[in-house]
Amino acid sequence: MGRNSQGSVVGLLVVVALIAAVGAGCSSGQCPTRTVYVERPAPVAVAQPEPAPMVEEWVTLDQHVNFAPNSARIEPEAAEVLARVAEELRGTEVLRVRVEGHTNGRGRQERNEQLSVRRAEAVVEALVAQGVDRDLFEQLGHGAERRLVEARTVEAGEQNRRVELHALVRHTADPGGGAETQQDAYAMAR
Repeated sequence: MGRNSQGSVVGLLVVVALIAAVGAGCSSGQCPTRTVYVERPAPVAVAQPEPAPMVEEWVTLDQHVNFAPNSARIEPEAAEVLARVAEELRGTEVLRVRVEGHTNGRGRQERNEQLSVRRAEAVVEALVAQGVDRDLFEQLGHGAERRLVEARTVEAGEQNRRVELHALVRHTADPGGGAETQQDAYAMAR
């Protein structure tokens, strides 16, 4: 007979003891008593896996959000990129997002600094409009201080008129020792 649970084994032994007592002539209320001991198995400790350690790291969006000259308006192509970024930000444990605006260096320094701040603000507003928490963001305007390309060509200007996004994310560490990077998730926004 197999055991389904400890309770059914104890219940079966009590029934057997009652049948034995009735069969032994226990009708007068004076029944012979017998003590029955039931051995219960010791509880088995189930090993719980150690939770994977959490890691925090800054990841950078591979694709920049580019702008037309002297503009902080989000272009349709940039809006598509930001829609994918917003989706990734909402699906990741993000602690902070640093939004850095840049210009190409043409014009006065003060104007470029203001324009770079407006570009960063435009990107933040676009992401907030898509459901990303405003409190996550810090925005910086670098003007023309951090140009990607120093040349004064049209192509160089296009590359330098941009906003870069950097996110501080928390995720589980790879059990093999290295951290699973969220960079791959942000690479989707290319």
